Amino acid sequence: MDQRQEDSLTMLSAVKKVMANATYSSIWAGNPVFVSAVGTHTNNLNTINLTAVNQDPNVQGATDTKEQLKETLIDNAVALAKGGKAYAAANSNANLKAACSITRSDLTHTVEAGLASVCQTLYNAVNPSIGSMAGYGPTTATQTTLQGNITAFGALVGTPRAVQATGVAATTLIEGQVTDAITFVEEQLDGLMEQYRVTQPAFYEAYYAARKRVHHGHRTRVVAEGLITLSGVAVADAIVTCEDGTHKHHKKTDGNGKYHFLLHPPVNSVVKVELSGHPTQTKPVVCNTATNVTIDFNFGTSGGTTPTGGTTTGTTPPPTA
Repeated sequence: MDQRQEDSLTMLSAVKKVMANATYSSIWAGNPVFVSAVGTHTNNLNTINLTAVNQDPNVQGATDTKEQLKETLIDNAVALAKGGKAYAAANSNANLKAACSITRSDLTHTVEAGLASVCQTLYNAVNPSIGSMAGYGPTTATQTTLQGNITAFGALVGTPRAVQATGVAATTLIEGQVTDAITFVEEQLDGLMEQYRVTQPAFYEAYYAARKRVHHGHRTRVVAEGLITLSGVAVADAIVTCEDGTHKHHKKTDGNGKYHFLLHPPVNSVVKVELSGHPTQTKPVVCNTATNVTIDFNFGTSGGTTPTGGTTTGTTPPPTA
C-alpha cells in the first residue's frame, strides 16, 4: 500500500471510529438510511483491510520452504538410487541398475519443473523390488517418505511466483477499493451528515475532523524548487546541487528548466547552480518546518547575473565548449 493509500485508509478508519463512538452512534442509530450507510462504509473498510493482507505476501517464505523440500527430496532420491543400484548389481538386474544410475549432480541440475517427475520414475523403477532390498537401505517406509516429498515438491513448484502474482493483483485491486470507499464517503456520508450540522454540531465537527486526510510524503518535507533561465529562456539539463555541509543532492533541470528537491526539515542548506560559461550561483534555504520554497536563478548572456537574494561564488567559469 503506497503512502497515498495509507493516508486514505487512515481517514476512512477515523470516520468509522467517529461513527462507533457511543455518544455519536446514539444520534444516528434511529435513522435507517444512516444506519445502512454506516454499514456500507464499514464493509468497504473491511474489504480494503482484507485485500491489504494479500498485498505484501511472504514470497521469501514460500521460496525457503520449496528450497528446503527440494534438498530433502534430492537426499531421499540419491539414497534410493545408490541402494537400488547396489541391489541391482548384486542381482544382475541391468534394467534396474540403469534406472538407478542417477547422481546428486544430475538431480541438482534438473529443472525444478522436471525434478518431481525424475524422482517419480526412480521410485517406480525400484518399488517392485523394495520387499527384497533388506540390507541395502531402501525400505517400504523410505519409499512412502519419498513419495510424499515428490507430491509436496510438485505442488510447490511455481508457488513463489504465484504468491508474488497475488500481491500484484491485490495492489491493483486495492486502488479501486480505496477510490470506491472515498467516493461513498463524499457522495453519501457527507450528504447525510448535513442534517446534523445545526442540531448536533459536536457530531458534525468530529466527523469532518476525521474526514480531513493528513497527507504525508513530500507534504512533511521541505520542497525546494525553482526555474533556471538564461536571459529569460528556460535552461534544460543545468546542474543544480543542494548541500548542507554533510550531504549533497544533485539534480538536472527538466525540459522546462525546472528542478526540485525533497528535504527533511529543519533545513539549513545552499542551492547551487552551475551553467557552462557562467559563474556558479548560490542561494540559501533555511526553514524549520515543512514548506515549499521557490528559488529561481537567472543567468545573463554575459554571465554572472546574480539572482535577487543570492550570491555569486566567484568560481572560475569553465571554458566555453
